[in-house]
Amino acid sequence: MARTRPSTNGPAPIKKSSKSSEQPLYIVTRGTNDAEGVHDNHEIVGTYKTLAGANAAARNNLIKGWGHDYFDEYEASEVDGMVHVIAICPDGEEMVVMVEKSGGRKATPPPKDVEEQSYVVLRRSNTDEVQHILGLSEIVGTYKTLVDANAAARDYFRKGPGREHFVLYEVKEDVGVFVHNNEASPSKVAAPLNPNALFTYTVIRETLYLYGGRDKYEILNAYDTLAAANEFARNNMIEEWGRDYFEKFEVHEFGGIVRVNASCPDGKSMFVRVDKAVAKRSSVAGKPAAEDLTVDIPEELPVYHVSRHTIDYHNDPEGGMQYTAIKGAFLSLMKANECARRDLLDEWDEDFFEEYEETVHDGMVTIKTSCLEGEEMTVSVEKGTLFTNVEELEEVEEELEDSESESDDESL
Repeated sequence: MARTRPSTNGPAPIKKSSKSSEQPLYIVTRGTNDAEGVHDNHEIVGTYKTLAGANAAARNNLIKGWGHDYFDEYEASEVDGMVHVIAICPDGEEMVVMVEKSGGRKATPPPKDVEEQSYVVLRRSNTDEVQHILGLSEIVGTYKTLVDANAAARDYFRKGPGREHFVLYEVKEDVGVFVHNNEASPSKVAAPLNPNALFTYTVIRETLYLYGGRDKYEILNAYDTLAAANEFARNNMIEEWGRDYFEKFEVHEFGGIVRVNASCPDGKSMFVRVDKAVAKRSSVAGKPAAEDLTVDIPEELPVYHVSRHTIDYHNDPEGGMQYTAIKGAFLSLMKANECARRDLLDEWDEDFFEEYEETVHDGMVTIKTSCLEGEEMTVSVEKGTLFTNVEELEEVEEELEDSESESDDESL
């Protein structure tokens, strides 16, 4: 298999003038191409404030996961000072780890009104059964006081549709109201909330159609512990269809992260994987620890995922070349929408696109574009739930400290 440097996902970016108000970030990504080049997997390994830290992470990523001797070929180089690693696996897969420079976050502080405390009442449909009764998830309202928010949450289910199908749970006054479907699967019950989550582990399911159907990409759930995300990934398809439904069902672990590959009788291929990303927090200030009564309370937290999906008709007229990348996970819908609106325009000017359309559904932004060279790119915000586990916070913090210290050692 010829070792070629992979092309970027989508058209080549047009460099825009730098702004002094932006701080550059360095993103380490890992791409995996199978031997036939059909199914590409793109993962965000981590985001770093320094190039040295990002380069160290890129150099060590594959070696930590599999060891240097596992690969038939392994080559590390630098492009404009940023590390680029290409490795060939015994089964023919090509793995590429590279450092990319992003525009970064704005250094200027957010407006004052963004930092005011507010309480959002959310109604989320966890299962298909709930969606049939209540429809899709929705934001019930935003309130300045916790008393008003709690009252709205109680009244929604006491007076709203389908109330006979649910049981109402109250977990301390300052936590709010939680509603669970009585028939919910145990894997869908929220674990204790940890508002200081350091990472999010997003479970993603992709469905590829053999006979030209439209491929499907779903964000299933998000967790702040790898163990919980891996368990959900292993069981997701079995809970929905059963193990015997699939002609092939394989569970793999790469660097401790689960990936499930399955083949269906009708020719579809399904993949469930876990993507790890640094948790991004909203700008709303939290309450002092002395006033926080939510510690060790069962709870779930809404999270908003921003993803970019590219269909490369320029290089494959049939649309077989497709790429999906997670651009971020946010606890604030406003921040997620801002990221979605900024994503493409940070790389290309708006007049570069032949079509550029923005829509908003249930408060979440979707941007659809088409390029002169034939590519189609869609950036969208999707709502999920961040499941947390307070007991494993200490372990996560230790992992973060170890990774940071190793990166610092490599940069010396």
